[in-house]
Amino acid sequence: MDLKTFAALTSMLALHVPPLIGAQDSISIDQQLDRIDRYVDARLERGRIPGAALAIVHADSVIYLQTFGIADPTGRPVTAETPFILGSTTKSITATALMMLAETGLLEFDAAVTEYLPWFRTRDADRSARITVRHLLNHTSGISGIVGRAPLADADTSNTALNRFVRSLSSVTLAREPGSAFEYSNANYAVLGRIMQEVSGSSFETFIEQRIFAPLNMERSFTSQSVAERNDLATGYRFWFGHPRPAPHMPFARGVAPAGYLISTAPDLARYLVLHLNSGTYAGEQLISDPGMMELHRPAAEMGANTSYAMGWVVQTGGEFTTIWHNGGLPNFYSFLGMLPERQLGIVFLANCLDVLAAGQFDAIPLGVADILRGREPRVGANASFHPPLNIAVFWALVVLTWQLVWVFGSALRRRPWIVQEKHLPVSFIVELRKIGLPILLNFGWAFAVLSLLPGASGTPFSVMKLYVPDYGFFATASVIVAVAWGTMQVVLRVRGLLRAMPR
Repeated sequence: MDLKTFAALTSMLALHVPPLIGAQDSISIDQQLDRIDRYVDARLERGRIPGAALAIVHADSVIYLQTFGIADPTGRPVTAETPFILGSTTKSITATALMMLAETGLLEFDAAVTEYLPWFRTRDADRSARITVRHLLNHTSGISGIVGRAPLADADTSNTALNRFVRSLSSVTLAREPGSAFEYSNANYAVLGRIMQEVSGSSFETFIEQRIFAPLNMERSFTSQSVAERNDLATGYRFWFGHPRPAPHMPFARGVAPAGYLISTAPDLARYLVLHLNSGTYAGEQLISDPGMMELHRPAAEMGANTSYAMGWVVQTGGEFTTIWHNGGLPNFYSFLGMLPERQLGIVFLANCLDVLAAGQFDAIPLGVADILRGREPRVGANASFHPPLNIAVFWALVVLTWQLVWVFGSALRRRPWIVQEKHLPVSFIVELRKIGLPILLNFGWAFAVLSLLPGASGTPFSVMKLYVPDYGFFATASVIVAVAWGTMQVVLRVRGLLRAMPR
């Protein structure tokens, strides 16, 4: 059921700016922001999102800052000071830091990765030697998406986690020739983080804190989950059957931290967008040159119609508008950073939950805000459905599990195929192949399909699927357990029955 748990907690800031839509339109900025309030409130309620924060930047000023709902199960409200784990919007921050290194002459984007990490390689050393820093930034290295998703279930938070993961790529086969095509992979940005460490002489976390967080006054931004928790980090939620449940103990995968595990607040990220909206200048200080900022935003790798990947940003064009954006999703957090360059506007949206099967609906909230700021109707209406009415993956997992249990109890109570009577001896090879081989083939084959074949086809390891779609993971795991247990039990009981039936 829908629960009204969202309430506005802060007021709009600094509203004395010119209208942000065409002069021919009489709608004022006040009216736009009031409409945004109503739209976001409705979408949050419809989506059962526990807590969220939204900030809008115009030029170098925050013109809107609003927080919604609760930060944790105690009912603590989300405030402007509440940190959220970002997910993949981290990538633009990593790319920005690398541009700083490039502009000091310590890094060359078109240099091979092996120039900075001589030991770096994949299974095919010759092909991986052709991977450049630019390939990694644009996701054209040839490293597959599944390789980048695998470590999301790795809870290693040690200082060696990043190096360990990058070195593990030596066993990986590239999906294609470096530079030939786009394929999004967290592994690319993990390697970039390791290069950053090598070039800067400091850890990835330290470099981000010193070169991004400090000069931008991002005082409520963190690189460590434990430190963020001491500073009121929001509790993340996962969706079970369309309803959020607290999930505070998800893996913090430091092995791919440069790809998705920075932590920040809406006001801090608004400051970060000021840097990008103002040609690399913040508070009068030029942190990145104008050409450098243009390069970060330049479309480089084609993703689809009118959509390209730049350096940590997606660039989407349509008619007179260009939107530069990136989203981020962890099992229990969602984030969005976006810019409307023709209006010099930036949008930050953070939520302490994610339903990956409704990820498009999460994106639709900040994109709807962008539509309103452009004087258009949101592409997804305020009252449009949010969560899938039927989770197909969960449905089929439940159907299969139910069928398994019916079959198990039916066989155990009526058929009992493991019973062997002495009068049936000697048994034929064909009979035993059916009585023993078939249970092994069907049950262990099904377990293999669930754990390996289906995840391989979807490009997501089963361990990660369980994190992002927990209800499916629960039923699928139960199905595997039933299959293995029932298959083993049938074989053991059949062999035992044969031994008992043999004359002594």
